[in-house]
Amino acid sequence: MQQTNENDSRNMEALGWDDDFWEEIGLGDLQSSTDIWLAICTAVKVACSLANISGEEVTSLGFAATCSLVAVDYDGEPVTVSWSGDTRRNIILWMDHRAVNQAERINSSKSPVLEYCGGAVSPEMQPPKLLWVKENLPESWSMASRWMDLSDWLSYRATGDDTRSLCTTVCKWTYLGHAHMQQTNENDSRDMEALGWDDDFCFYLSVIEFRSSMVPQYWLTEGGQSATGALLDYIVENNVASPHLANRAASRTREELGSPFVAALTNDIHVLPDFHGNRSPVADPISKRMICGLTLDTSEKQLALLYRATVQGIAYY
Repeated sequence: MQQTNENDSRNMEALGWDDDFWEEIGLGDLQSSTDIWLAICTAVKVACSLANISGEEVTSLGFAATCSLVAVDYDGEPVTVSWSGDTRRNIILWMDHRAVNQAERINSSKSPVLEYCGGAVSPEMQPPKLLWVKENLPESWSMASRWMDLSDWLSYRATGDDTRSLCTTVCKWTYLGHAHMQQTNENDSRDMEALGWDDDFCFYLSVIEFRSSMVPQYWLTEGGQSATGALLDYIVENNVASPHLANRAASRTREELGSPFVAALTNDIHVLPDFHGNRSPVADPISKRMICGLTLDTSEKQLALLYRATVQGIAYY
């Protein structure tokens, strides 16, 4: 969307979003569902205004969001997931790694459910986060009536219907969607143990493949990385050449090096992009990054090559 005021074109506060999230030391990142909803409402109004249409002319809405975990009570009000007790902080972000210990304990259970998520859950998935809340914030655990993926919560907030997406529950909650699709007995369709959610797994509380999460009876292959945009920012901002335009160097690098094709520019520099652990294919939150091929060169050209190698590393994963 374009802002009518050019000066505000990059000012998200003008759309009701002030980039307000909390990084809690030693834990991870939290957000507010209230802030997110207000930002969406404001953005939709701006879009309608710019398109010169009324709200009645909008026939449908779709929500795409991260696999962040939202906690609300019976009335739909936020429930804190922070030790601070601040009720605004009711979303644990997808990249939050507070539940590493819980993920390790779940993985050690060797539950057959794990066979459907690459053999291990990541702390970025919902079961470890739920177990962390249960063990560390018992009051919030008792108050919460609904735990939802952010995209499901947005649909619920817009419609009042808390039907969950098969995609989110299969990919991030270990729900066996293919078992659900195969159920023919109505009574069994509500038997969570038959679908892999038994008490031992739930309340003990990657190339990864998921069955029926997008298209019934077909497998979905997920390749996810915990940090991409933040990683690219880190690579650029921590180079002495960053005040200069890296793309200006990139535009002439290929010609200068005489490379026959762009990918060959980084033959001598390689990036393993696990700067925030690895989501797939190994679901290892303590995996560490590596940059191979660094020299003492701090030029703009070298920054451009490092940037390209980082993009290639992310894309390869």
